[in-house]
Amino acid sequence: APVLGIWSPPPGAFFSLRGPITAAARGADLFIADAGHDLVLRFEAVGQTLQPVLGTGVRPGVKLCVLGDRSVLILDPMLGRLLRVSRNGAQMARVQDPFLLAGARDLAVDDSNGMIWLADSSAGRVLALRPALNAVVPVPLASSAEGTVGPLTALAAGPDALYAIEPARRRVLRLDAQGRVMQVFGGDVLRQPRAIA
Repeated sequence: APVLGIWSPPPGAFFSLRGPITAAARGADLFIADAGHDLVLRFEAVGQTLQPVLGTGVRPGVKLCVLGDRSVLILDPMLGRLLRVSRNGAQMARVQDPFLLAGARDLAVDDSNGMIWLADSSAGRVLALRPALNAVVPVPLASSAEGTVGPLTALAAGPDALYAIEPARRRVLRLDAQGRVMQVFGGDVLRQPRAIA
């Protein structure tokens, strides 16, 4: 179990978050990264319980993603770290690579094949890895008919493609697993795209 100091469940029916920065959900579990408490918390809706999962290093820029087994990925680009922890906080896997992960801004999981994708805002690429987190594979993005692909900041995985926001051109890219751009849309409508799901 993670070292979380002294944790006592919040009294009463409510708990005040001090600086929630991101959240991710699957099934009855909602994971919340709260920079004010410096915790990643798991709220379990059926039992109405709140428990800490990770007790250090929660800061702006941290992103969460829940896998099919309800373990949670915690991406911290400032530390160049990606953790996979069980829903109860036990560390399952870890990647610590400040050079490779410094530009990572978002993550998504493709449930059909278990692939985890990271958006790299420092280069025109995505990073691919499996849930064991034992190998990070940079996938350069091929140029589209509209030109070279720039840095990406947000991702969503669909059943047949990966969707990414390219903020400099205010557009969404539909990508295949080899980094080929299959479709580009939104550039004539979007103004400041920030997130995608």
